[in-house]
Amino acid sequence: MEYWAGEPCCGKSLRFPYRAPNHLIRYHFKGHHLIMGTERTRELRRRRHRKKQVVKLVKRAEKGSSADKAIVADKLRKLTSGAEVIIAEHKIESK
Repeated sequence: MEYWAGEPCCGKSLRFPYRAPNHLIRYHFKGHHLIMGTERTRELRRRRHRKKQVVKLVKRAEKGSSADKAIVADKLRKLTSGAEVIIAEHKIESK
């Protein structure tokens, strides 16, 4: 059974004013309430996306000029707290 966000389900209204994308819809076993996943699953999703972004930026830095490497180093610093280790390991920025 599919519910639209914002419509009542089992006597309780849902919090979302929009129709959630299909890949985000999860149904609670009892009551079929729309939930977005646990905090842990959201954390893992963010971690996986961050890992993909780091790989993409490192590949760009390996191919790019020194100006590109400086831009990539700044982006890595904004993206993750362990950026200095990644920068030193891949020799992205010379000091």
